[in-house]
This record gives sequence, structure tokens and C-alpha cells, in this order.
Amino acid sequence: MAQIITYLAVNANFTPPQKWIRNIEVKCGKNASVDKDILNYKSVVYSGICAGLLGAYCGILIHRKIFG
Repeated sequence: MAQIITYLAVNANFTPPQKWIRNIEVKCGKNASVDKDILNYKSVVYSGICAGLLGAYCGILIHRKIFG
């Protein structure tokens, strides 16, 4: 939940420098006017994957502790 709140707060309050957007357009072939989330969307997805894996691992440990 904290990751989603952080994403929303950063998305609402942070404007990336034009240099970053220009570099992404040149080096990655992305169009910033079409794809508005080229800077922060991937970070949320990747951090969600890490949180999901950590949660699954903790769930396995707790399940083994409770049920043997």
C-alpha cells in the first residue's frame, strides 16, 4: 500500500526535467507525449514484484511454522 501511495504522491508532485524525457525519447525510442508513465510506472511495477515475492516467501515461512 505504501508503494502505491508513494507512486501517487510522486506522480502528482514531481515534474521530471525535460532533459530526462529527451534522453528517453532518443535512447529508448519512446514517445513521451503518448506514454505519460515512461519514468515512474516501471519503478512501481518492479517494486511490486519485489514486494509480492517477499510476501510469498514470508507466507511460506509462516505456513511452515504453523502447519509444520
